[in-house]
Amino acid sequence: DSLATAARVATGVSILGSHPLLFTSLRDSVISSLRGTGMGDKVESSNAAWTALSVVMLAAATVVAIVATDVGFVASVSGASLGALLIFTVPALIKLGVLRSAAAGKA
Repeated sequence: DSLATAARVATGVSILGSHPLLFTSLRDSVISSLRGTGMGDKVESSNAAWTALSVVMLAAATVVAIVATDVGFVASVSGASLGALLIFTVPALIKLGVLRSAAAGKA
């Protein structure tokens, strides 16, 4: 079927085009999360450490892609994790932010 083939090609182009953007954002987020630690400072200052972090993250994503045969399971685990984060963690962080600003006299 020619339409199914076109859809597969379009999906492949979409994945190939979006992966570098998403990976760059993930790597930058990991580096900023590590900022202030010895490892984060080393990654920011050393080109070799930055490259090593990128290779390790890409290798981990590749291993997960090879091992995980059920995409639905991966999607359900990530959905459950993000759902729990939104339900339990984010409201507590918002409350802590409000309390801190109130204690500082900003509220």
